[in-house]
Amino acid sequence: MKHRLGLLLIGTLVASTTLWLSQDPTKLAQYQQEISASPITASVRQFVGENEIRLSTWLTSHHEKNAQKQQPSDTAIALNDFSATATQTANDTATQDESQTETATPIESIVIGRRLASDYTYSFAKATPEPVRSVFLAAVKEYNDTGLVSLVPGALTDDQNHIVFGTYLQRENPQQGTLELGRGGPQIIVSYQLFASQAINHGTANLNIAHPVAIAQSVAVHELGHALGLDHSNDRHSVMYPINQGLSQLTSADFNSLRQIYQH
Repeated sequence: MKHRLGLLLIGTLVASTTLWLSQDPTKLAQYQQEISASPITASVRQFVGENEIRLSTWLTSHHEKNAQKQQPSDTAIALNDFSATATQTANDTATQDESQTETATPIESIVIGRRLASDYTYSFAKATPEPVRSVFLAAVKEYNDTGLVSLVPGALTDDQNHIVFGTYLQRENPQQGTLELGRGGPQIIVSYQLFASQAINHGTANLNIAHPVAIAQSVAVHELGHALGLDHSNDRHSVMYPINQGLSQLTSADFNSLRQIYQH
């Protein structure tokens, strides 16, 4: 038992050192030769089945894991002025101020610095109602049309980006002034191999079916944005604005952040 724990610790140190040296190709090549010839490496490879040292770190966005603790809502609706605001902003989308198109929508903290692949599969949780499926499929098309990500139907696997769409039920007191319409966020899995690492996103996007107004394309686009790595924006024209504006078309700022995440 002690021998196995010792090998695992050595393997962990090897993986950590590799990450540190990976910025210097010359040192990395020298390091690889030394490690390959080392009897310790042989023992480590035998211990892990001559394959890889795998350490998984699960990181969950505050929008999913800590949503109830940190925020009263993810996507919210202002009870007093939704109808007028949604109509006004929808009509004004095509005439946005140029200064706003040059900014970038904030990125979820656990996604910053990760090299995520742009290919995703997605699936629906069991018993997801057809109207919810419909608005999420419309949201998928909105993001696919950017050409920056590709989301296709498929099963959840350990080695590929995946998003699960679903619902939940949470009622609030209307006197609070807002209603929670949805939750979403990325979940990053980092796999460390002997000389490399890989980040996988297993995100989620859910609508609060306690409120019929939540079953809307604008809410689905917002929550899918979170799952893909976009955070809340202060720009009322952005689909990532935390109060639902009835908008489902991505702005230039949204595009810029998606490029930052998925174009390496």
